[in-house]
Amino acid sequence: MTLIGKIKDKNETLPGANIYVSDAQGKPLSPLRGDSSDVVTGYYILENVQPTDYVTVSFVGYKKNTKKVSDLGSGEVIQHDFTLTPDTAELQEFQVIEYQDKPTPIKKENNIAIYAGIGLLAVIVGGITYKAL
Repeated sequence: MTLIGKIKDKNETLPGANIYVSDAQGKPLSPLRGDSSDVVTGYYILENVQPTDYVTVSFVGYKKNTKKVSDLGSGEVIQHDFTLTPDTAELQEFQVIEYQDKPTPIKKENNIAIYAGIGLLAVIVGGITYKAL
């Protein structure tokens, strides 16, 4: 089966939006099967989908939209336009928990020293800790 259509918000198409085969919660399957909407028109084509597949559409600043293919129609080609709604969630917390202001030696071997760099090492965003590699 092939899905075709456009990805839009309330007023206009969303060029470059992502569309991919996913599980029912919108998590991409591996290997990733998907595409993005045309950067000019916002239209997409997603080939080789099955009625039992789920398809998720996402775009930065918008809530994901996940649908089961069989709920979108039937036939070899299904035309369906996805409408995304803005994600109005605001950043709840951003807290610097560690910062390095000078290089720190982390390994010395055969007269070669390897140093950790200068900069942000870890932050907490919305209760999740992210650490620099």
